[in-house]
Amino acid sequence: MGCVFLLDGAGGEARWVARVTRDGLPLCGYPPSPKVVEIAEPPVQAVPPAALPEQELTLPAAPPVLAEPAPVEVAKPAPVKTAEPVIDAPRPAKPSKKKTSVRKDPLAGKYVQVGAFGIAQNAERAKARLHALGLPVSTQQVSGLTIVFAGPLAPVELQEALRAVRRAGFSDAYLR
Repeated sequence: MGCVFLLDGAGGEARWVARVTRDGLPLCGYPPSPKVVEIAEPPVQAVPPAALPEQELTLPAAPPVLAEPAPVEVAKPAPVKTAEPVIDAPRPAKPSKKKTSVRKDPLAGKYVQVGAFGIAQNAERAKARLHALGLPVSTQQVSGLTIVFAGPLAPVELQEALRAVRRAGFSDAYLR
């Protein structure tokens, strides 16, 4: 692991500067870079070793060793109160269901509802199209609407009648 350095090219000369944290400490603990960075500088002419003065090699001071962070004490959760065991008491008997008169739809299971029309002429046109398909036609008046049905039909005829009505353009038709 090593410290992070930046190349500073200010002032016409290149030099490596240690990267520091906001606190001024060197940024260390990173793996070395696998890339070699080339610096685009004019080639330096080699000076024979005999011409160089003897210099003592000085290494930069080792980065400070950071102390381990102090352990943080985590508060323990409050103990969970366990509930007292529940004793199964006999359950009261369910009230009996009162038989209420359920009004069944007299048309249920015998008809294909083709549509509900607010304009009488549209209901008449739908009836004529159903007659053209060879289906029996029934109507019912509800709240100012004329509901047009194909039927009454035998249970085995219902699915085929529904398909025929939908093919004729009444895509919202359903069994009733």
